[in-house]
Amino acid sequence: MLGNRIGISILLELLSEEKQQFDIIFNDVDKEDSPRVFRIAIPKLRKGGLFVTDNVLWSGKVAQKNPAEKSTKAILEKKKINDYWRMGGITTTAVEDYIYSLLPPRDEVLAEMETEAARHKVPIVGPAVGRLLYQLALMTKAKNVFEMGSAIGYSTIWWARAIAGGGQVIYTDGDSNNAARARKYFDRAGVSDRIAVKTGDALELLSEEKQQFDIIFNDVDKEDSPRVFRIAIPKLRKGGLFVTDNVLWSGKVAQKNPAEKSTKAILEFNRLLYNSPDLFTTILPIRDGVAVTVKK
Repeated sequence: MLGNRIGISILLELLSEEKQQFDIIFNDVDKEDSPRVFRIAIPKLRKGGLFVTDNVLWSGKVAQKNPAEKSTKAILEKKKINDYWRMGGITTTAVEDYIYSLLPPRDEVLAEMETEAARHKVPIVGPAVGRLLYQLALMTKAKNVFEMGSAIGYSTIWWARAIAGGGQVIYTDGDSNNAARARKYFDRAGVSDRIAVKTGDALELLSEEKQQFDIIFNDVDKEDSPRVFRIAIPKLRKGGLFVTDNVLWSGKVAQKNPAEKSTKAILEFNRLLYNSPDLFTTILPIRDGVAVTVKK
């Protein structure tokens, strides 16, 4: 752990002198040293290890067009913005601009899917959440993933590219046209051999499964969220991840007396996640809110 404010140069020297590689390096030093920390820390991290850094949004100052502070400049590096997937109501627009500006360009297949989704209003998680899904699968060395509500298969490709060798992602969607479009994208992305395509009700398909999964991704109609909880958790292995999109629902979860059934269902679902003694949940306020739950 790289400490805060005192003896930064000494701390960085101590890390640089380490002969071993670490599973996790946590960075919380003065922000003006951030680029230097990066250059020293990454070689000291094992392959598959985590480099975790605090204060990277810097009280929203990273969204300033011409920041004066050296600390803010050290954190910043701007790239192009693609804002279709920002559903709004969670983080400020300027900070979201900044987050999406950092994303590397996607390959031809994912970029085309993003364009199709924008043109035809197809719900996809977008690239920021897609990268999170990829990272979760990579970190846990997941081999089998069940995806509930896959649409044209955008998130499916992120999962399929991250799972361990010999693994499989089960795609589910109730629309056969979506499934047909998804298959074409899977072929072009070179991941068809890692994906089993199933059409029908995702909850029924999951309930029929005999195996337990490393990861279950929940992106079905929100009114079904409490029912999803009851079906999905028994199908998750101990130590597995239950990942759910849209848990902040454009900020509607903060309403005092929500009228929408979908909002009420999400509120109940979130309570179930946090109140279960067999689960440990964190909601990440990225895009529309992603809940990451581990089964103890």
